[in-house]
Amino acid sequence: MRSSAPPIAVVCVSRGFRRRNRSTRWCRSRCEGSDFWYERAPVWKGARVMTVLAPLAAVLALTLPAIVTLYFLKIRRPTRVVPALHLWPSQIRDRQANVPWQRLRPSWLLFLQLLAAATLVAAAVQPVLPAGASLARHSIVLLDASASMQATDVTPSRLGEAKRQVNAVIDQLGPLDRMTVIAVGPSSRIIASVTGDRDALHRAVNGITPSNGASDLSSALALAAGLVRSGDDARAYLFSDGIVQPLRSSFTAGLPFPVEYHRVGVSGENVGLTSLTVRTSAQTRAAYLHLQNFGQQVRSVSLEWRADGHLLDVRPLTLPPGQGQDLVLSVPSDATSVTARLTAGDIFAVDDTATAVARTPRAFKVLLVTPGNVFLE
Repeated sequence: MRSSAPPIAVVCVSRGFRRRNRSTRWCRSRCEGSDFWYERAPVWKGARVMTVLAPLAAVLALTLPAIVTLYFLKIRRPTRVVPALHLWPSQIRDRQANVPWQRLRPSWLLFLQLLAAATLVAAAVQPVLPAGASLARHSIVLLDASASMQATDVTPSRLGEAKRQVNAVIDQLGPLDRMTVIAVGPSSRIIASVTGDRDALHRAVNGITPSNGASDLSSALALAAGLVRSGDDARAYLFSDGIVQPLRSSFTAGLPFPVEYHRVGVSGENVGLTSLTVRTSAQTRAAYLHLQNFGQQVRSVSLEWRADGHLLDVRPLTLPPGQGQDLVLSVPSDATSVTARLTAGDIFAVDDTATAVARTPRAFKVLLVTPGNVFLE
């Protein structure tokens, strides 16, 4: 199926920026049920820092103070017999010290010697300046702001790390480059539109807050596609933890730009409460809870039940990887709310607590209009 893959690309990377290899590697998306491919994306770097290829050659820099030291030391002159002293111009001054550690006199010869030595040392250490791959003229950043981006498996959170990476991309914008930033959530929104103002882009990115819902990536890409005209040099960069709704292959094939995916987050271990309801019948009142282990390891957790803030029960639970469990708890008839909370804690705290309103059933009056029925009357 590789031959029919659209020019969409995904890679799980977070730091650095390397040039794309000529032989493109392909990898399957994390989104379950999706039938599209992603191309391996480059890793971003922040500010470029000069490095050296031969740091050990820096010891040659000791030649510079050695040259200066030689100018301080006294030179032993050999005795020579000349026919007459008046043949030597009296205005020629000695450029070297007559006594040890005398004050150094200005000398163009000393300056040229130091300059030559410094040039040789710089050439020996082989300084290099890493160059990142160039951005497209119009860069479209899709920043995932779903609930899962609040996970803390990276510092300070997945969303915080994604913002740091996006800010690094903003710093690489050239004078003619433009960028659009879209916050991807249940309803995607443009927070910065086709601008090269770095300060405005930084403020827009830093102002993004996470939602408590899932991200609809298809609608976000549709929004981005509407900003690109035919023939534009555009590229989209998706920063997400991979927990997004799958893309429709029919839609991705028609995108006017390639997409590079940068994964944020290193762990998928999470136990969460997925549903909590309170049901009331004529005789009983109970709370129904479902919790799920989304990770790949066995998890042991403790579950607290509370009604109107009062502790009802604490249950230890063990969940196999990828498995869920349903629980039922009796609720007092006068309770107005029921809360379930996992006390073990994990990287994603949003789904560790769930609250349901316990509505008290109301008594209804029924008026029966009938010509006469001995059984009902």
